Amino acid sequence: MEKTQKKRNSQAETKQGSPDASRKAIAETPSVNAEHDKLLAWFRTVRFQKKMFGGVDEVHLWRKLEELNRLYESALTAERARYDALLEMYREKEVEQ
Repeated sequence: MEKTQKKRNSQAETKQGSPDASRKAIAETPSVNAEHDKLLAWFRTVRFQKKMFGGVDEVHLWRKLEELNRLYESALTAERARYDALLEMYREKEVEQ
């Protein structure tokens, strides 16, 4: 029963969708590399232009999504390079043995 109550409480906190809670979770995320640092910094600082009626400006939102996509692509490229380097080191180690 206690687990169920904890689960309900965490779901209620998630449904509230507090931007401060999201920013805190992002701030606590450990960085993997420089590209990941850029992503974390973007998430901490991103803001969207509001419209008078209807939420956020759609054009501005799409620009921010394009920016985020570029950051993810560079992070993916960096991770792939790291992976290839580790794979090469592993192969060289096997050849030596």
